[in-house]
Amino acid sequence: LKTHVENLSGLIDFLGLKNVTFIGQDWGGPIIGAYSIRNIKNVKSYFLINTLFGYSREERPKNLSPWFKWIKKHHDENTLDGILGELSSTLLSVMKIPNFTNNGIITDTWIQAYSSQFPDRASCIGAINFPLDALLNRMVPYVLEGFKIGDLKSLCSKPAVLAYGMQDKAIEPDYAIRDFKALFPNSKVVKLPKAGHYSQEDEPEVLINLIKDFVIENNKHK
Repeated sequence: LKTHVENLSGLIDFLGLKNVTFIGQDWGGPIIGAYSIRNIKNVKSYFLINTLFGYSREERPKNLSPWFKWIKKHHDENTLDGILGELSSTLLSVMKIPNFTNNGIITDTWIQAYSSQFPDRASCIGAINFPLDALLNRMVPYVLEGFKIGDLKSLCSKPAVLAYGMQDKAIEPDYAIRDFKALFPNSKVVKLPKAGHYSQEDEPEVLINLIKDFVIENNKHK
């Protein structure tokens, strides 16, 4: 998480960006959340998809989601590195665990677009460690590092929308929505009943239109 936030921060600084509207899915939420706590003056708004920031005090679900049950099982049995370390071959079956529902989108080109990013074991290090950072709470110290209540209040004052695939098997939908509403009580939540964790694959046109509307509405209130 720290590496990705530092990379994002460096890119934004290099490009000299201000008033940034972030769109984040999955780990995009913790990444832009941790960035925002440290650089809130650069942030304009958030469009979140099947993710959460983790800065609310909402109690986490007592039971692990199917995805994290799977991660814990293989972590406990010391088989996680072997499975997630071979994503060039195992990617499709792994992605089905947190769930996407638009199976008609799967083609050889689609699989190659994802799996080509993982040509060897070294390229899979992030994929192995990201879920463990959440499962084992290894990300918490960095998330809270330098935390100031004033920065959180500024974060919560930003325009935000959450779109959520309600068939998500990685991040429990009701928990994520409660987390969002605790931070942004007056902001819009759009439930996508048939979409899974990868809403951008399951409902791309719906999300594109929602994002366009959000950006247009935000630009009315500069």
